[in-house]
Amino acid sequence: MLGERLSAWQWLGTGIAVAGVLLVSVDSLTFGAAPLWAYGVTLGAMPVHQSLCIHSLTGAALFGLSALWIGDGLALPMTRSFVPGMVWLVFIATFLAYSVYYTALRLYPAAKVSAAIYLSPRVTMLWARALFDDPLSMVMALGLGVTRIGVFLTARRERP
Repeated sequence: MLGERLSAWQWLGTGIAVAGVLLVSVDSLTFGAAPLWAYGVTLGAMPVHQSLCIHSLTGAALFGLSALWIGDGLALPMTRSFVPGMVWLVFIATFLAYSVYYTALRLYPAAKVSAAIYLSPRVTMLWARALFDDPLSMVMALGLGVTRIGVFLTARRERP
């Protein structure tokens, strides 16, 4: 789609990395109590445009309309934990993360950059383990290893 051709090893690595992500996430793959349409809001907030501004504004509009529709309103809970959390979310998790992502896309092939994104569930799971003492099952540990192998195969340097 982006004009970049993947080698057979990169396709294999991508498939393995996806399988690893599914293994790490298998216990979390539930819909929960939210209505089914609410899950579509997340997809609707990701426009095809690469502009971070459009992405963020679309997400804010869709989630804002959803909050109004279900009756939660738009008032922010100005608590001690909310403000630092929002600072982290806006400046670190959004602006810094997107800056690193777009810089990486300029410096490296898209296949290598996307392979690194497969490590996100792995990092999230390890942070949850360290900060909240979340349990680490054998399936999750297996998923960590599988994801690492897939990322290695996808991102490794091809011989000419």
